[in-house]
Amino acid sequence: INMSLYTVSGFYAEPKNTLDIISVGSSQCFTSMVPALLWRDYGWTSYNFCVEQQPFKLSYYFIKEAIKRHPNALIL
Repeated sequence: INMSLYTVSGFYAEPKNTLDIISVGSSQCFTSMVPALLWRDYGWTSYNFCVEQQPFKLSYYFIKEAIKRHPNALIL
């Protein structure tokens, strides 16, 4: 739960409609995407909206929030 709170609060700290890529999922997704490298190598803004052992239902609500705040972002 603590990691979820950090993940969610960080997501809402991002200004609306500024992210290019948002990844949603459990630890496999969290460890496979590195936002700093995407920014450095391609200039893409991104956010890991992931939590270890993230339940599928939580992913559903994370995606709904991602679409509301960043409608043009690619969601992985």
